[in-house]
Amino acid sequence: MVDVAQLTALSTGQSADSLSQILVSLTSIDEKLAVSNDRLERLVDATVNTQNSINEQARSLSGILHEIIIRRFDELPAEVMASKKFKEEIEKLKEEILGDVRKLYPARPSPPTK
Repeated sequence: MVDVAQLTALSTGQSADSLSQILVSLTSIDEKLAVSNDRLERLVDATVNTQNSINEQARSLSGILHEIIIRRFDELPAEVMASKKFKEEIEKLKEEILGDVRKLYPARPSPPTK
């Protein structure tokens, strides 16, 4: 027969083996999570950079469109703009077009840097 001391030693050995196996599994999980976190961080950084680029392009396009529209209206011949009523309507049209451009390409604030 096996005495209590032997059973305790056997049980302790098995517990140590089980704990060792659990520790190996947890270490493996931790390593995989670290790799996943690194990939996720790179993905977030790439997404932020892409959004910043899109925002900058939209701001640039909005500015370019504003300049073109204003210049084209300002280049209208003086004889066309001689009528005060016509000139007012042209200015109104210009402002409506510029408003539409602002709606399509709103100025987006730059995101804070890390």
